[in-house]
Amino acid sequence: MSARRTLETCRIVQKELGDCLEEVFSYYQLQEKEALLAISEFDFEHGSKIMKETCHSFQTILEAVERDEFLKLRFPDIRSEYLGDALCMLLYAEMFLQRTHPERYPKLCELSDLALKQYPDEEGELERHRQYRSRIEAEQGNYRSALLWLILAKTERLEGNGVPAEDSPISEDTIEQFLDMVCDTEPKISCQYYLMYYLLIMAEAANVGDPFADLMHRVLLKQERLCSISELKKEPEEPDYLEINIKSVQREISGISYHPMEVIFWKYASYLMKKERNEAAFSYYKKAVLICFKYKNYDQLYITGIGIEAERIYCMYCAGKKIFAEKAFTELLIRVNE
Repeated sequence: MSARRTLETCRIVQKELGDCLEEVFSYYQLQEKEALLAISEFDFEHGSKIMKETCHSFQTILEAVERDEFLKLRFPDIRSEYLGDALCMLLYAEMFLQRTHPERYPKLCELSDLALKQYPDEEGELERHRQYRSRIEAEQGNYRSALLWLILAKTERLEGNGVPAEDSPISEDTIEQFLDMVCDTEPKISCQYYLMYYLLIMAEAANVGDPFADLMHRVLLKQERLCSISELKKEPEEPDYLEINIKSVQREISGISYHPMEVIFWKYASYLMKKERNEAAFSYYKKAVLICFKYKNYDQLYITGIGIEAERIYCMYCAGKKIFAEKAFTELLIRVNE
């Protein structure tokens, strides 16, 4: 609600700025925030709709510049960081829709390619777009290509300066060097984001039985620094089936500062469960759920926790802990229906 009130204030202020051309860009930025709120509320279609309209409008303006003989002399190959940002938000919405609409994959690649062209000299922005492209490829089942895009986000370019392909060679040494580079050059939070994307690929690959997931896991276990800053241990803690109490959520400080640790714990647990290491998975499911349910005022994190808890309950069933699973399921239903 507070985000919605803030956006309403921004709408009023933006309109008061008047009908001058210079404020077109602030209006585009306001639309991005509108879309982000829709995405945070899990209304991905609405978020996508807002950004499709925004991107179309922006591209119309750029096309007008390209047609103008005077401006074309100075800007023969015009690009725009604003358009890149808008495309990034559109891709963000569309990535959530991709699972239920896999047919959108070619269009997502097209949008991604266009976005990448907007930042030829902005490595920070290129890094973010390549991370997004990694997620798009992973969702499509192109796990090797997904990891190569993630590596490209850090190393800037692959040998031969080509676009990663699913049949591109990728060795254990290549992955290890990439993770070493992340640890050597990135701050802690950035390392965690790279690990989050890495585990998203690994968990998805394990979900379909692709042995590439085991290669990724084997390399990860060698990365003591990366595992340490992300609280992943070679020897899992003893599972505790009863300790999570989803009724004890608090309403104080926001839980946003924990992200992306809840995803790291969740996806590592998912991988372990798919490898039938259920006992090892429990401690990571527990860590993820406790993060999500710690504070009730961060709705997106809280709702994500409901999905993670459901997966943890399924893991209990798979491990033969049916009494614990049934108790946890009853508590989850009470929480969902409140």
